Amino acid sequence: MFNDLLNNQDVLGVGYAEVEPIERIRKQHGNEKSIEIYYDVKVTNRRSIEPDIQHYLTKSATRSVNTVGDTIFGLRFRYML
Repeated sequence: MFNDLLNNQDVLGVGYAEVEPIERIRKQHGNEKSIEIYYDVKVTNRRSIEPDIQHYLTKSATRSVNTVGDTIFGLRFRYML
């Protein structure tokens, strides 16, 4: 993670994930591999917005990603109690 880019409370994150599914699924698809980048923008003391992009390097172990190279865009809204 890289802090202090635009604001001292914003966070840029980059990650890699590799999931080993159960044997039955692994035989068909192998391990699920993906990369992700996100930027967490602190809007107020208790609220933040976090856009992120996930790119799958292999097929997913679930049905949500069917082909290699699928990219998923997301947006999270957080509220701290």
